[in-house]
Amino acid sequence: MSLGALITKSRTAARLSIEDLSKMTNIPGSLLREMEDDNFKKCGGETYARGHLRNIATKLQIDERIFLDIFETEVVAPQKPIRELLSENNVTDPYQEPKNVSWKALAAGSLAALLLFGLAQVIFSIASDDPVI
Repeated sequence: MSLGALITKSRTAARLSIEDLSKMTNIPGSLLREMEDDNFKKCGGETYARGHLRNIATKLQIDERIFLDIFETEVVAPQKPIRELLSENNVTDPYQEPKNVSWKALAAGSLAALLLFGLAQVIFSIASDDPVI
């Protein structure tokens, strides 16, 4: 059951007309009709829609969590990180994670440098004709 259908069912179960609910909640009747038709665009944003749903649930003596949970799953678009939104609109390049340096490669490079340094020490000490005391 959609959220709008649930609102309609709850309102009719409470034996209220749209005008009655409008007077109780101070939400315009035209907006209540839109909400019952599953159109939440005229609510003024997601925050206002949540507030209207809480108000309606309170007046109909229903747990507001029911309306809000359905609203979150059916209506609210999943939020993406800003970087993803910008890359989707070609405002920025897609984010690429830096490649991790392998510890094995780092250890092998260090070992190779030490071996070269040691080999150079041995070669230069042999090539030197200075007497050893």
